[in-house]
Amino acid sequence: ELIDHIQLDYEVSLSTKIISYWRIGNGITSMYRSKVNMGKLEKIADQTGMSVDVLQKAIRFASQYSLRNLEDLLHGPFPISWDDIADNLWVASEDFIRIYRGSDNRKAFRRSIIELEVDKIGSLI
Repeated sequence: ELIDHIQLDYEVSLSTKIISYWRIGNGITSMYRSKVNMGKLEKIADQTGMSVDVLQKAIRFASQYSLRNLEDLLHGPFPISWDDIADNLWVASEDFIRIYRGSDNRKAFRRSIIELEVDKIGSLI
């Protein structure tokens, strides 16, 4: 019973973090309808304690992923982390979600992302 409780709390914490970063990115882009420049991001970072890098990733995440995409991430085959998303923003959202939904576990998911990266690098050579 304790394991189930801990697992649920862990999954809720992962989902909450993903939702929060999507909302942060969406809020910044909504507030600054024009291009968000480094000065604006540095000011937000100074006021919030967040890093500029994390803010940039949140903005990119919110601009690449629709609300429907967000739902797909939150209701997948296993709990996904913000780091899994933030580290792979180079992958198109449709491809990322397809790989995620087609994976049974985090290890298989990461292996598929690495294979995609290797294929991408190979096509550039």
